[in-house]
Amino acid sequence: MRAVLVTLVLLATLTADVRLGMTPDAAVEVPGRWALRYAAPYKEQTWHLVSTSGGEMTLATPRKILRWDGVTWHPVPHPWRGAHLVGAASAGDTIWVAATRFADGEITATRLLTWSGGKWTVKHSTPSLVIDLAAGPRGEAWIATLPDNEGGRGDVLHWNGRRWRSFGSEAVHYLNGIAVANRDDLWAVTQSAGRALTHWNGTAWAEVPHPCTPAPSACRGLSGIGVPRLAAQPDGRAWLAAPIFADAASPKIFHWDRTRWKEVGISATWTGLRALATDPVGGVWIAANSWRRGPSLLNLRDGVWRRIAVPVRERAEQVQGVTPVPGTTRVWVHTGFAKTARVYELQAGSTG
Repeated sequence: MRAVLVTLVLLATLTADVRLGMTPDAAVEVPGRWALRYAAPYKEQTWHLVSTSGGEMTLATPRKILRWDGVTWHPVPHPWRGAHLVGAASAGDTIWVAATRFADGEITATRLLTWSGGKWTVKHSTPSLVIDLAAGPRGEAWIATLPDNEGGRGDVLHWNGRRWRSFGSEAVHYLNGIAVANRDDLWAVTQSAGRALTHWNGTAWAEVPHPCTPAPSACRGLSGIGVPRLAAQPDGRAWLAAPIFADAASPKIFHWDRTRWKEVGISATWTGLRALATDPVGGVWIAANSWRRGPSLLNLRDGVWRRIAVPVRERAEQVQGVTPVPGTTRVWVHTGFAKTARVYELQAGSTG
């Protein structure tokens, strides 16, 4: 399961003119001023890091939730004792979480809850596992679920602030993740018919040719291309990056210009693109975990690619998630795959 986090803010739009000739290969190397904010033993469990509209960070691990006030971390009461936290997102100052209970290795129930005003509120219950969760600035939320234990299909559900609505169809039978631009513009990565991308236009789902479909040889050797990272912008543009894990072929970055997918070239073998996020002010952020040069962030802002090395402390440490602070050029990352998992903050004004 991925922890896919999509940050939705409507303060502005990203640079409309993506200079496809200006690739990450020519990225400007920028020193980063990083601060270590949290560390704990890594136990092969997914963390979720989300930011509120005020810039306050929330860290959800499978068993606990912490909030950073700019100085220190404060514990938040667990929303459902005995459950594992499997997803998190923010909408304004409201935190959404998905919590799942397991018995004998199987899912017994999942709850969607919100933290606001110092209390938890249950918004939905489902027998399925939530694999992705996104929230919007007007109290909306979207979830993607896997098929349940009885063989029912996966689904996409939308909370409009008052009620839930199913967006499900045969087009999204088996989901890997979702990315939301707005209520009438939604993407899903699905394996219902092999590699596929499907798009919700406000009325119906439509399959969009996978970027590798016209020239499959261009994507040959990418073991993770079927489950790429995907992020959408409020203006309807979108980004896709793969593979998740390092591969001997070059990774791929694609940009959706609201009409078609275009490749944004990158030449770097044995590099996994594990995390992808966008912010109208901060730009596009991609975590590039290279076996040779270590982990770094690729940042596209104002038409210029920047590469910022992440100051990991163990050789095996890799970036698992990227969380921009809304409306700023600041970003947080969390790492894993080493003895210790860590949270780092790239501080304001440190990326040129």
